[in-house]
Amino acid sequence: SGDSIENEKLEELSVWSIICTEGTDKYQVFDGELCFPQEDIEDRVKLLFSDKCAFENMSSGKIAYSEKERCYKIPTIGYSPEYSAVLKSVTAERESTKLIVGCLKNESFKQDGSGKTVIPEAEKNIIITLKKRNNSFYIEEISEEKVL
Repeated sequence: SGDSIENEKLEELSVWSIICTEGTDKYQVFDGELCFPQEDIEDRVKLLFSDKCAFENMSSGKIAYSEKERCYKIPTIGYSPEYSAVLKSVTAERESTKLIVGCLKNESFKQDGSGKTVIPEAEKNIIITLKKRNNSFYIEEISEEKVL
């Protein structure tokens, strides 16, 4: 459930969920930072995790929170994520679906002698369990496992 997820992860998942599903056209950019209103992030946390999820507005990780402006900011230039995600498997059950997402370290991508990109092995897996509720899904649990 969302109660056990660190606040930093809730912020990151909410921001990236908005970016991936809605895009960024409706958000303003100031001084090289894309600004997401606090209400949008809070609404996304509730949508993804539930109304009971404990969430506190604060700066953490790569996402800065401005109490004065009541918005979250991420850099629009010069930002390179540490990992690229690749969906490794989907296991659907009656009331839940489990996704296993491999995290590929971006600095590990190389080119072979012919110039083709060699995709690295996943360094870790993120396991996301989705629960079905009223014909839609919400995130019930997120866990991480190191790949040996």
